[in-house]
Amino acid sequence: MAPHSAADSSGRAMLRSSAPLRFHDLRHTYGSLLAAAGVDLVTIQSAMGHSALATTGRYLHAKPATEIAEVFTRAFEPASVETEVAAQKPANK
Repeated sequence: MAPHSAADSSGRAMLRSSAPLRFHDLRHTYGSLLAAAGVDLVTIQSAMGHSALATTGRYLHAKPATEIAEVFTRAFEPASVETEVAAQKPANK
C-alpha cells in the first residue's frame, strides 16, 4: 500500500460524495503539497500567512518519514559536523 493511498482514496470519496468542498480543504491541500515537495516550514509559513510556526507544523504529516529520517541522519553524520565547524573558523591570513 502506498504511503498516501488511504488519504488519496478518502479524498476521491469526498469528491464523489455530496459533501461540499470547503476553502479550508483547498488551503490544507496546498500546504500539504508544499511540505511533501520538500519546501521548508518557514517558506510555507510565509506563503500561507501563518503568524506561528506551530500552525505550519500541521503540514509535516505530508512529508515522507524516510525523507525526515534522511535529514536527521545527515545532520548528525560526523562529516557534516566537521564541515560545519570548519566553515565557521576564520581563515588564517
